[in-house]
Amino acid sequence: MNWAWQGKVERVIAELAARQSELDRPEKEEPITSPRQIVAEAITYLQNQQSRIRYDEYRRVGLPISSCYIESTVKQVNARMKDTEKFWSPRGGEALLQLRADYFSDNAPMPQFWSRRQRQQTGAAAPQKQKTYKPQGVPHQELQSNKK
Repeated sequence: MNWAWQGKVERVIAELAARQSELDRPEKEEPITSPRQIVAEAITYLQNQQSRIRYDEYRRVGLPISSCYIESTVKQVNARMKDTEKFWSPRGGEALLQLRADYFSDNAPMPQFWSRRQRQQTGAAAPQKQKTYKPQGVPHQELQSNKK
């Protein structure tokens, strides 16, 4: 595992390949729990993901390597969607997940959505954001203090 942390995935693959040659290749109907099958799958995975397994670089720039953030998010979503007394149809559940994703999105798609929806439903343009009334000659700070 130290080699993977150090960004030496090719070394891990080489060691697993040596172990695979000692064990032989797995048989076609061999159970997935057999050592030969496990080593073969690990080699395939590491070869396919080698360009992504750059833990040394990720750690250097402070990126998280653990999957705990994703696992925590999945747990939260499951609690909200599958908790007791919560029954969502597939369509309703998908809509709720989409709204949640939109809420956390960096590009704030909801105002655009509602504007587009109003145009599609009515053919009318969405109302413009109302301008705040500011009397002439009154400083902005004074208006703020009067609101309290």
